[in-house]
Amino acid sequence: MKNINELKNRIKVIKQTKQITKAMYLISSAKMKRAMARYHSNLPYFTRVKTVLKEIWEHNGNLQHKYCLDDPEASAAYIVIGTDRGLAGGYSQALNNFAWEHIQDKNVVRLITIGTLTAGFFSRRQVETDRTFVDLSHDPSLHSARLIAAYLLDLFNRNIASEIYLVYTEYVNAALQRNKAVRLLPLGPETFKDVKPTGERQQDLEFIPSKESVLEKMVPEYLVGTVYGALVHSFASEQSARMNAMDSATRNADELVESLTLQYNRARQWGITQEIIEISAGTNAHAGGSNDYGSDR
Repeated sequence: MKNINELKNRIKVIKQTKQITKAMYLISSAKMKRAMARYHSNLPYFTRVKTVLKEIWEHNGNLQHKYCLDDPEASAAYIVIGTDRGLAGGYSQALNNFAWEHIQDKNVVRLITIGTLTAGFFSRRQVETDRTFVDLSHDPSLHSARLIAAYLLDLFNRNIASEIYLVYTEYVNAALQRNKAVRLLPLGPETFKDVKPTGERQQDLEFIPSKESVLEKMVPEYLVGTVYGALVHSFASEQSARMNAMDSATRNADELVESLTLQYNRARQWGITQEIIEISAGTNAHAGGSNDYGSDR
């Protein structure tokens, strides 16, 4: 009977765990949808910012600006958007490994991480992080994006780093997320490859007071938009990975409960059979004893 009680307790605990995993699945789903809705509401503005930068780039002429010039002996700063929380399958490990591979052939002078799990990953590999942002990965906001963008721009403007790279996970759909590394600065043709053409190209655009001045104003906004988009995409990818992990855990719990219930029913049946056998044996023994007593008389 002790075995039956143990099985019963295990089934109860697993069912309780299943309720938790189902709740976490629903919470992650709601968070992902809410974050993507905020992202799409701000997307038109940042898309327009990038379009203006593309127009400046296409009408560049002899524009010599630090935001557009490549450094042959580049020193790179990397920002890796990870997470502070687990229970998301292999999401964090896959991103960290991708970032680790990408920095191998770069002269990295600054490494900025978002999330304690990512900071711990690089710490275990004896890579010093310049700064770690905590508690930003689960609450992407424009305020956070502006803080990060200002920090990155300061590194570039003070010539501490001549290249700025952003590593994050792009959310494609609930079933597909992919790790990406994007060069934020200096600007280049790859910066605008995802900007759709607005129509017929204008040949004689005039920028007031100058292209350089407009560039100085637009680049910080471009950084904010790109960092914010990366924060939201990473957050949505993390929630999607957690949804998949919780869905898998729920299905595993169902299978385990089914298996344990089968064992529990068999144990009960065996216990009932044992009781019947004991009762039958006792009845037979009692009947045999009664017959012996009667023959003596």
